[in-house]
Amino acid sequence: MKKEHFMMTCKEAAQSISRNQDLRLPLGERIKLRMHLLFCASCRQYDRQVRWLHQTFSTVAAPWREAHLGDEFKSRLCQQMRRSEAKAGPGEGNLEGKRDATDSTSIDQ
Repeated sequence: MKKEHFMMTCKEAAQSISRNQDLRLPLGERIKLRMHLLFCASCRQYDRQVRWLHQTFSTVAAPWREAHLGDEFKSRLCQQMRRSEAKAGPGEGNLEGKRDATDSTSIDQ
């Protein structure tokens, strides 16, 4: 039977610090982590760095999560999809992404 230690190792603390960014740790693990951080300056520094990175990347990524396509782009995309479906016929999709010579509208304009 494995004896459970009250204090975490630095490796366990680092894993808990990383997991703590994405989910709430169980109470026992939170207590062990706090105890470890009280005594370990290196892990406190690591905790600050991970929190800073998480906050920074969350701030940078926020505009991308909330980005919306413009109405004009959506309209052109729908038109091109309808034309592509009509040319392919029922049950046939233009899966290869080929563009007909008659199709002058480009999505990436």
